[in-house]
Amino acid sequence: MGIETCQKLSSTFKILIIMEFKGQITNIGEVENLTTKNGQPFVRRSITLTTVEQYPQSAVFSLSGDTAQNFQGSVGQSATVHFNLHTFQSQDGLKTFNKLDAWRVDL
Repeated sequence: MGIETCQKLSSTFKILIIMEFKGQITNIGEVENLTTKNGQPFVRRSITLTTVEQYPQSAVFSLSGDTAQNFQGSVGQSATVHFNLHTFQSQDGLKTFNKLDAWRVDL
């Protein structure tokens, strides 16, 4: 199913899929204090998890708000990240990007 089809379906149906990723924390970014287009402050930080298996896979997750501010994990610690997948296109429509927004991290 192509991106265009998913976008058409999402405007008609609301689908909730809970996704999670289990692995070891391999990188923790600094807390960034940012401002929205509307001038509202918010915080963001990224963490990287790598699976512990024969062929390890890594993923970078974006944490925001209280999840970013209160994150207490450390590199090497096992974690489960619950996240939403957001896909969007560049303004010229030539590139597609994925963003993994973590809404909960279990240590």
